[in-house]
Amino acid sequence: MGITERKERQKEEMKKNIQDAAFEMFVTEGYAGTSLREIAKKIEYSPATIYLYYKDKDALFFDIQIQCFKKLIQSYSKVVEIKNPFERLKEMGIAYMKHNMKNPQCFNLMFLHDSPLEGLKREDRMDKYGNAIGFLRDTVKECIKQKLITEKNEMNVRLEVWGLTHGLTTLFVQRSYEGMGLTNTEAETYMMKCWENYLARIKA
Repeated sequence: MGITERKERQKEEMKKNIQDAAFEMFVTEGYAGTSLREIAKKIEYSPATIYLYYKDKDALFFDIQIQCFKKLIQSYSKVVEIKNPFERLKEMGIAYMKHNMKNPQCFNLMFLHDSPLEGLKREDRMDKYGNAIGFLRDTVKECIKQKLITEKNEMNVRLEVWGLTHGLTTLFVQRSYEGMGLTNTEAETYMMKCWENYLARIKA
């Protein structure tokens, strides 16, 4: 390994150390309770070192969100291969819920924690976040075009699908189901049944 390659590897390792420490702190302390200075202290770096990689806390938080979205996209790897768009939509919803249920910390950082909105306004955010939103959009369009669902308004379906799967996942991650007297296993079973019931209602 040459000097250039070694330096590049060291930079990547340092960046990963920063991301790992920041992820842990954002999860435990929240966005508002985390500072670059505290992150630097945690990994025994100087704050100036972190600024070599990130211009501010927003940029670091956004980068961590991107990593979480990439993991979500990876969970769709087998779903992409399903040719029937209605079946693809069904498996997409299941994949979304199960992935986020198994990765609650990422789910919280992506959607539930108070965080800056500037990242959502970036022109390249779709590229950065992967194709999760586009994948849902295109699948719904195919369902409508092939007359596999009764609803004709694409946006209605997209919001319903995301709202239902996202809402059910939130109830699970926040353990709200315990207030209904459900166990972890029972809650997951009902979640999947709710999803099946919704699909049955919109199926043509």
